[in-house]
Amino acid sequence: LQVTYDFTAHDYYNACPQIALVDENQSYCGERGIAQCTECVRGRPSPTGETIEDWRLRHRLFLNGARTVLTPSRDAARRMTRYFPAANIRYAPHLDMAPDTALPTPAPRTLDAGANLRVFIIGAVSRIKGGDTMEAVSLEAARMQAPIELHLLGYPHHPMRQQPHASLSVHGAYEDADLPRLLQRLQPDLVWFPARWPETYSYTLSACLLGGLPILATDLGAFPER
Repeated sequence: LQVTYDFTAHDYYNACPQIALVDENQSYCGERGIAQCTECVRGRPSPTGETIEDWRLRHRLFLNGARTVLTPSRDAARRMTRYFPAANIRYAPHLDMAPDTALPTPAPRTLDAGANLRVFIIGAVSRIKGGDTMEAVSLEAARMQAPIELHLLGYPHHPMRQQPHASLSVHGAYEDADLPRLLQRLQPDLVWFPARWPETYSYTLSACLLGGLPILATDLGAFPER
């Protein structure tokens, strides 16, 4: 139709048939080159059965034809440029936070003697978002009787043991519009993002930044710059 089009990258599907640049353990693969990708696709074929070269060629033609390829973080722009250097890739953050938003400075609270550290994880936590890590920490915290409570404000990728067998409480799903009010009401001591893949943005992180909450995040993907 010769219609002009733009493309917004939400993940790395164009470059990676596994979508999130993760290996068979659902952890960041390290992006070590074409030989690694070829071996990965041999064990976990692409949905179309294409080789990694044909997969990227098809997507390269599509992205090269776009007026603009928008990425919501500088990290995502760098990664996409590595695979599609001829595409017109631009950094364009999502609009859930205005660019000139003045963010409150986090003010961690001092815990009373004997109080537990209340660590919140937010959203639908899959394996690549650190669900297995969260589960392992909750089990180890219970085993050690450590003064740590994990709270999942959302739901996990599979049923998990909860209090008192694991130091985890699952609060269930929520409406996006209710998240700021929930965070204000529940008052986490710390919000943890245990992601195992280079996330391109993270909407739930925005809510925590706007709420001035102390944040612990994986040093990967969009988290460090945001």
